[in-house]
Amino acid sequence: MVKRVLFLMSLSICMEGTVTAQQKNMSMKSYENEVRKDTIDTLEVKNERHKIFDCWFPPMPSFPGNIQQFLRAHLVWPAGRKNKNVEGRVVVKFYIDRNGSCSQFKVLRSLNSSFDAEALRVLKLMPKWNMSSMERGGAWYVLPVFFKKQNVQQ
Repeated sequence: MVKRVLFLMSLSICMEGTVTAQQKNMSMKSYENEVRKDTIDTLEVKNERHKIFDCWFPPMPSFPGNIQQFLRAHLVWPAGRKNKNVEGRVVVKFYIDRNGSCSQFKVLRSLNSSFDAEALRVLKLMPKWNMSSMERGGAWYVLPVFFKKQNVQQ
């Protein structure tokens, strides 16, 4: 009962504030019949071109061939009883430098240590990637490596 009374009192205070805020009238002065004294007789037209900002992203490095086929061909299921029924993905970030070689491998999402080690082993076997001629420096690349029973050699 006390909670209801407190709730109704707080509700009435809030409602009172919104009702009084809506009662304020503002008068606006009419400018229809008033003539501006500082009018300009001539109209200047500037022929300015709109500035357009182009967003250009350099092309990403590409793997020579199909990266999923490469992973399927080289991944081996990690040995051990604890890895027998495990499936999932390991997300790895690595750097591709100017000449296309990969380095600075880092696991972003881990499945477990043996799967992480296998993913890193296979990614270090990758051939050099194709870099575009526009590429000044290298590029970071994030790649998920999927471990599923039907895709990996056992």
